[in-house]
Amino acid sequence: MKQNNEFKLPPVNVMPKVDPEAPRYGYNCNPLENRQNLEWIGKLPKPSSLAVKQSIIGIGYETLDRDTFDTSLTFGPMAASGVKWARLQSGWMKCEKEKGVYDFAWLDKDVDALLAIGIQPWLSVSFGNPLYTPVEGYETWAEDHPGEEVPHHVRGYVGEVPMYHGPKAVKGWENYLNAMAKHFAGRVTHYEIWNEPNSAPYSFWQTHGRYADLDRSEFEAACARDYVELVKISSRVIRKADPSAKIIGGSLSLTLDACFYVRNLVTHGIIEHIDIFSFHPYGDNPDFGLVERYGNIRHELDSHGGAHIAIWQGEAGRQALDLRSQYAQAKYVTRRYVADFRIGCAMSSYYLVIDKRGYAKGNVCGKGILECDGKPKLAYQALQSMGWLFDSAERAEDLYIRINSFGTPLMSNLRLTSMVTSKFRRKGIPVFSWHVPEKPEMSIEPGQIDVQLWIEKDEQLANPVLIDPIRGNVYRIKEVDSRTHGFRFKPIGFDENVAGFVTLYNLPFTDYPLFITDQASL
Repeated sequence: MKQNNEFKLPPVNVMPKVDPEAPRYGYNCNPLENRQNLEWIGKLPKPSSLAVKQSIIGIGYETLDRDTFDTSLTFGPMAASGVKWARLQSGWMKCEKEKGVYDFAWLDKDVDALLAIGIQPWLSVSFGNPLYTPVEGYETWAEDHPGEEVPHHVRGYVGEVPMYHGPKAVKGWENYLNAMAKHFAGRVTHYEIWNEPNSAPYSFWQTHGRYADLDRSEFEAACARDYVELVKISSRVIRKADPSAKIIGGSLSLTLDACFYVRNLVTHGIIEHIDIFSFHPYGDNPDFGLVERYGNIRHELDSHGGAHIAIWQGEAGRQALDLRSQYAQAKYVTRRYVADFRIGCAMSSYYLVIDKRGYAKGNVCGKGILECDGKPKLAYQALQSMGWLFDSAERAEDLYIRINSFGTPLMSNLRLTSMVTSKFRRKGIPVFSWHVPEKPEMSIEPGQIDVQLWIEKDEQLANPVLIDPIRGNVYRIKEVDSRTHGFRFKPIGFDENVAGFVTLYNLPFTDYPLFITDQASL
């Protein structure tokens, strides 16, 4: 008999169906799908920023002083995001094009639009102005480089420190701040002085050869002293124009030597002039080194009389320029806000609201929650979930969460010991989360754990639900009937011997936070 080796595909009607959403998730499976003790009951509500009373959730509207994106594309999505804070840059050279004549109309438009949808704008006060801080070659850059796009640092005179351009530049800066603070009084409540001053001698703090004879330690100490002087000058003017204004200092890029810079800031007296200290913990993994970085800043402030100074995470994000990277970005968004909240940040700002074209040769910065045309990325769905979860959220150190591996004896303890947990109350109802702090793009294989909680008896979770913040799904946690399903474990419930102690069995874990709360909060 002749053997037939011809390969044939099965009929179309028996081929497995391709999930049209799969590319958005990097072709990774849903970690909560087909779990015997989970029952899908619906989607997480979409939050209105106007309805959210208070939250740490912030978003970046930076670089508008350089005309990098169209804000009108953002207000609709942001109105339904739960975001409560927005960071904008004040753009000195865009506001004062003729000495002593100030035009804030371009900034008014965005400030008012944000307020109208329930988002409080705050201003990063920056940068230079060619009327006062001229730089050789900037004015003729386009002429000298035909066919090339003018770089953003040239377009915005980025990094041109007023004090390094003489007394007239400082006076011009003071006059500008006075006009700005008076103009926005009652609408803008917080002013941040400059952006990443510890990037000297380049980028946002151009020294133009100043202190060239000093070694690196002496150079950084001198620049830190100068930044404190800029904060002193700026805070005095702003507070006189608007006594209710809050001043933010620092705005630090967390480079390896940031600890040294922070020490010099507090030594030179920055605490006397600020209400809030901000930092920018960039990096692909939002959990990596964050506790140590925050702890160092908190220690330096506290040990120099600044225990009253709040700390804000003012700028951090990651790129997603194609569908393959959107899942990792969405995971980053959820972990960013959880990480900053759990360590004690009073506000956390994700950079950036929308992709922008702000670089040479028209390259796109892909850190936006929205694409250049305003189309939402997967990260926007994650942002909405976090906006809902952190509505009126308050840290709750009295609550307790512990991760166990009952029933999974072959599971390595390494993931258990590294797992990040958080607990808080949302509108008075306990919320718990957990995740493995792996690099987001690694997309680890989901695992199974038991979660132990201790909750005040009058706050017990009568109807516990599990929330996936990226997909926006809500699941009822079912009682496990061991006789039916063959599990050795007793049903979910309070331990009969310890009041308030709860064990929830056979729950999933993955590399982004999953949340437990009571169904009554939905």
